[in-house]
Amino acid sequence: MKRITPQILIHIIGCVVFLSLPILFSPDFDNIFDLYKIPPFQLDFIGYIILVIYFYANYYIFIPKYYFQKKYAFFAAITLLCFLLVSFIPNLLVPMPDAQCSNSTSNFLPPTLHETIFRFFYHHFFEFLIVCTLSLMLKISSRLKLAETEKVNAELSYLKAQINPHFLFNTLNSIYSLAIEKSDYTATAVVKLSGMMRYVITDASHKFVPLEKEITYISNYIDLQKLRIDSTIKLFYQVTGNTANKNI
Repeated sequence: MKRITPQILIHIIGCVVFLSLPILFSPDFDNIFDLYKIPPFQLDFIGYIILVIYFYANYYIFIPKYYFQKKYAFFAAITLLCFLLVSFIPNLLVPMPDAQCSNSTSNFLPPTLHETIFRFFYHHFFEFLIVCTLSLMLKISSRLKLAETEKVNAELSYLKAQINPHFLFNTLNSIYSLAIEKSDYTATAVVKLSGMMRYVITDASHKFVPLEKEITYISNYIDLQKLRIDSTIKLFYQVTGNTANKNI
């Protein structure tokens, strides 16, 4: 069974906290076990659920598809449509009892036209505005982080593209010198170079690599560099500790 990632856990906690707000701020909080029977609470709670759905639809669909693609008119139209849905759907789902037959503990009275308009443009508007702004800010922040990561990766790839040809050229010259001298180390040098290039092309592109392979790569690099340096230069290299089953 896969572990829940920290990001998923944050989303779960955020949704639970957000959906707890209509409970905590309900004027009928004293009757918490009967809240689900009270129409005003039902309206608020359904509205919050729809706001959660809108948050993720806006974060994963509307912002990337319309806002980032500079289709601002479509994005504004969809935002307005979603606001109307958030405002009206709870009223369509929750029947409004009249004053005579209302059994709720909150003494709920049917709203007047003025109260309905006020609720529509004030209560729902600010809730919707907060959710819309939050999803937009989080998505923009996520995109900036992704762009920064891609920039770093591009710079690293460019650096590798500069370093690898120089290293390969110098090492091939050293191996060529060994071949002319008919050195017994020629075949070993070719194998080490082949292993290094395979590691750079395949494993080194991953986010994590086995520590053993990384150390083998460094050891091979040092061995090949020894072919080019003067014999009077003393080099000491030692690996200590257990490297098995570790990643870097």
